[in-house]
Amino acid sequence: MARGKSDDEKKRETGLKHYRFNFMTDTKLQIFPYDYNSGPLKLKDLNKPLKMGNCRLAIQHYFYCCHHRYFQRKDMLAPRVYCEVGNFVARPNRGDVIFAEKKIRSKDISDVNSWIVGLHTAIYIGKPGRSIIKFLPTGINLNDNMDYIWHSSLLSKGSAFWTLDELKKHYDIIAIKRLI
Repeated sequence: MARGKSDDEKKRETGLKHYRFNFMTDTKLQIFPYDYNSGPLKLKDLNKPLKMGNCRLAIQHYFYCCHHRYFQRKDMLAPRVYCEVGNFVARPNRGDVIFAEKKIRSKDISDVNSWIVGLHTAIYIGKPGRSIIKFLPTGINLNDNMDYIWHSSLLSKGSAFWTLDELKKHYDIIAIKRLI
């Protein structure tokens, strides 16, 4: 009989370094203004109220709040998160990372790593259910029939839930990765 892989086996397979925590209570996702240079954070800074952040901080913050896992800064930065962390998948499940390119973007990119660094990242939420609603910031209501993403961008002026259709209006999805 085949057995499931342990967390350690999965980490060795993907090259991923993350730490699992047991929280006394669930931590809510935080709404923060966008700043390109703010994030991802060290663990001690992730435990504080977020003053501002970028799309990679939104991903790091999602895993920390919703899955009680801390990903090191280096594992959230491109090109590493795109090239070395996790596994590519064809269809997203809740918690998968979407890599997307702006529909209007300069085509003067000198190399592949520069192109990867310029990709936007978001967390696929899908249709909201009880398992995600408990992490929503106060006052956020999502339509049960829509697919959502969690991200932070200049367009959304910070961290936000967008419908998948809204994301596709501004970005082309390039790849999807499963980190845990």
